[in-house]
Amino acid sequence: MDDVIVMEMLKKLKELLDMGAITQEEFDRKGKEFMRQILPNSDNKNNKLQPLRQNQHQIQILKNINNAMKMLKELKESLDIRKITQEKFNGKKAELMSQISFNESG
Repeated sequence: MDDVIVMEMLKKLKELLDMGAITQEEFDRKGKEFMRQILPNSDNKNNKLQPLRQNQHQIQILKNINNAMKMLKELKESLDIRKITQEKFNGKKAELMSQISFNESG
């Protein structure tokens, strides 16, 4: 995967953190997952980096991540103007965070 794409995803993730849509812990967890796409895994020296290939499947994963991030941003804005409750925000946020993943299962 192009490093620039992963860095753009990290920037969007940071925006979500800065606006309060995600916690520092959520940012750190997802950020590490994103960085594993471009950096070797230092935890397991026998496990060589398996970067994502830009085939149709991987492009769809990137689109799904991007859409989930966009929806989370809009959801936070709705919370900020009291259009939705904190409870509804938290429920939808959990669903969207599971979609912000390079793993097929979310």
